[in-house]
Amino acid sequence: MYYNYTNGVESSVVDELVSTYNSLESNDVEHKNPEIRTSTITVLDKYEHKGISDLVYDFGRQANNDAYGFHIDDIDYCQFNLYDEKEAGHYRWHMDFRGFNEAKKLKHRKITVIIQLSEPSDYEGGELQVKYSHYSEKQKTDMLQKGSVITFPSFVEHRVTPVTKGNRISLIGWIVGEPWK
Repeated sequence: MYYNYTNGVESSVVDELVSTYNSLESNDVEHKNPEIRTSTITVLDKYEHKGISDLVYDFGRQANNDAYGFHIDDIDYCQFNLYDEKEAGHYRWHMDFRGFNEAKKLKHRKITVIIQLSEPSDYEGGELQVKYSHYSEKQKTDMLQKGSVITFPSFVEHRVTPVTKGNRISLIGWIVGEPWK
């Protein structure tokens, strides 16, 4: 259900991504329902931040070649996500795929790509869990590493458990393609 790249992004590139994140104002307007999710989101324009979109898309394309074999041809968009201990930042079980009823949507989300931007020592809790996936302890540790890239089909349920200490920052993007048939 997943395909990951441990330390897939070099530390210096992660530092640049964090610097970009720190330079932006959050444009989150709808993601503060404590029953479902508490996180702060900064959505990136895929043209203004083309280098970031290309980075995420390249990992999505590589994962697709290595594991999934879906028809993909673009990136929806990317966003930075901050899970903060002050809000017990979390996201309950959900799918990123928005369903087959998106008749007006020309493309469907097919692959979710998450790049870990925080050091594992920066926070406690905040574990990304992918339903039906059984990770060894080493795989769990690898997923926490700064620069690790986690991918999975967007129709697979996943969640982020509450952050109990510190902050977890990640970069997320969705790889899209023609509607599922």
